[in-house]
Amino acid sequence: MPLADVAQHAVDQSKLTSPGSTPFHLKAEIVETTNANSDHKGEVEEYWVSPEKWRRTISSPGFSQTLIVN
Repeated sequence: MPLADVAQHAVDQSKLTSPGSTPFHLKAEIVETTNANSDHKGEVEEYWVSPEKWRRTISSPGFSQTLIVN
């Protein structure tokens, strides 16, 4: 197998969102570690079932967005 194919296979195996991958829920809190009271913070939450069915919510003090793919 050519090296390029081996590398592509490794990339494909490491993707969380490939077709047939296990569904997941991710929640990340983003904060400014040097100033806990800063408004420079936010949260990202994603529910992923398949490339055709997922939801992502981004929220911060000045912005909020939910994207739904179904």
